[in-house]
Amino acid sequence: KNLLETLADNFPAKHKMLASEVIKKSTGNRYAAEADAWANVIGCDSDDILIANCNYDISCAGNINLLCSVLALPTSNGPIIGRNLDWFPVEQIKAATCLLKYHRSGKHIFTISGCPGSIGVVTGISAKGFALAINAVGSQAPFQMHNTPVLFKLRETLEGALSYEEALEDLSRELLTSPALITIVGSSNQQMACVERIPNDYSVRGPHQGRLVVANDFRAFDVKLGRDMIGESGSRFNWLSRTALSNHSEEQSVTNEDMFSVLSGSPLQL
Repeated sequence: KNLLETLADNFPAKHKMLASEVIKKSTGNRYAAEADAWANVIGCDSDDILIANCNYDISCAGNINLLCSVLALPTSNGPIIGRNLDWFPVEQIKAATCLLKYHRSGKHIFTISGCPGSIGVVTGISAKGFALAINAVGSQAPFQMHNTPVLFKLRETLEGALSYEEALEDLSRELLTSPALITIVGSSNQQMACVERIPNDYSVRGPHQGRLVVANDFRAFDVKLGRDMIGESGSRFNWLSRTALSNHSEEQSVTNEDMFSVLSGSPLQL
């Protein structure tokens, strides 16, 4: 509850009802009932739930740094993806983070790494054989408040796409509120991509020398459109690209512990 209120309090109280209505309209009102259910469980206002799930867009609009690094590698068992996350408020998010598993008619459909009250998706995996992760990026392209909020779009894709290819197409075409770097990994080593997004356009890049690295800056898009969320984004990208697990090959396995060690390495500590 404290985390949700902290996130919602980033938004002026007098504008909360209006913001909630804009969110409902831009998402086709499909998450209002879920927000109400979370509000009843947690003991907070459903408008706060919806606004907290737009924290990414609010932070991007306010030029607040949301820092993270993603690494995806081919392995003998198919691709593996790992990430770190340094979003505000760090300690509250750390304390509240959990796995949320979603089922429909008794059947598992997707899992996300989130917090109680999470509706939008920062990191998730679908039962259809693909995973998604978002990194923040700055852009000179204007904020588009009536487009779909980014984390809600990732939720829609994670829940609805039937394949890696469909997810890639869906996240490339939708009009979004904010810029974003969206990593998509499928079930084969050839299925790794980063969709570099501004609200009304996109570019897609694949792995380089077998690995896909994403920090907080555009790599395929016109760099004139972007601004690093933090000046060290390039050095983090370079370290993961050239140094982390540098001797890894596609024939090798990679454990969760390997990925954790790399993504908590000193060059990535902010």
